[in-house]
Amino acid sequence: MAYKFKCINCGDISYSAAPLELQKFPLCEKCGGTVLRVQPPMKLGEILIALGIMSEQDLKRALEVQEKMTEHLVIGRLLIKLNLIGRNELERALQIQRDMLSGAQVQ
Repeated sequence: MAYKFKCINCGDISYSAAPLELQKFPLCEKCGGTVLRVQPPMKLGEILIALGIMSEQDLKRALEVQEKMTEHLVIGRLLIKLNLIGRNELERALQIQRDMLSGAQVQ
């Protein structure tokens, strides 16, 4: 599988056969900025972790809470309800996700 990455700072695109977590230098080679996987598209929680907005432990805890709920609540709303992220952070991550899915410029 080939992975496509994009720097959210300078927009530089790169490709690799390895996922970002296995790469020796997971930052943009051009500017040193944050790189996100755009193909295959990332899940919302992965984006929030990659942006440094929340930790893997926080996401794991939220997913466990979500699984135990009798009424389904989408993960973004649950993360806000648990005070793990703010509304602006959620909107930023959702916009990045929408851009990934549509093939638009990731901001």
